[in-house]
Amino acid sequence: MNFLMSLNYRMFLKHTPKQLIDTIIELDVNKIVKGAEIYIDMTSEEEKEYCLNLTKLMKDNNWIVQVHSANMYKLEETAIVQYLEYYNKLALIYGSKIKLTVHPESESSKYESIQKTIETLGYIAKHIEKNNLNLEILLENLNEHRGIIRCNIFQIYEIIDKLNIEGITFDMGHYVYDYSNDYTNLSDKYIDKIKNIHIHDIDNNRNDHHPFYYNNVKTQEITKYLITIDYKENIVLEYGLEYLNGETFEDKISEYIKQIEYVSRYF
Repeated sequence: MNFLMSLNYRMFLKHTPKQLIDTIIELDVNKIVKGAEIYIDMTSEEEKEYCLNLTKLMKDNNWIVQVHSANMYKLEETAIVQYLEYYNKLALIYGSKIKLTVHPESESSKYESIQKTIETLGYIAKHIEKNNLNLEILLENLNEHRGIIRCNIFQIYEIIDKLNIEGITFDMGHYVYDYSNDYTNLSDKYIDKIKNIHIHDIDNNRNDHHPFYYNNVKTQEITKYLITIDYKENIVLEYGLEYLNGETFEDKISEYIKQIEYVSRYF
């Protein structure tokens, strides 16, 4: 079981890639952090260049590199190809296939969301296969949020049945948001498709991507389910930096690492 951080623009640019990685390594005295899933603003050339250098440093430190894709559903096919070619460039630096987590589309109805996701991901999967890109597409379940209709894990099952993509990023926080801490209604049919896990808490105002300060998402139940399905791959603690306790950037990174240590004790 490998525990990963989630890195995004709130951690970039104000710190060089080396400063960011060195800070995490220095504060991670127990070496619990095994890598990171990075989100890149694909409209920012500065951020794209930053993440090329960040990926090289992660590889040099034997870290796992994963990517959380930007939204590609509103793009023309030429732009989708540009995104995929960039992500593949990261994979070439990394020297191995990269797990690319992709959200489903959100439209005015579940049916439209499913159809649009199938259409766009079908094109993406074919392009990856045809061009031998070192990318493994994982579709993430979302949650109903502030009136926006989004595909939950059961719609993800429907999409997976119709598409030849590698698997699922199971966001357990999103699942609990819509349902509960009871995972017994999940289908055993798709267990082998779970290739990546996102975990986070939900605050008392129903905002997600919080550290485990509220116990609305129960770490004991997460552990019980993942042990039951014999899950052995990566777990991303997907936190908003602004939600972590601490005054300084270093304080927040230290708190992030403490959270990973806290969760790891259950495994």
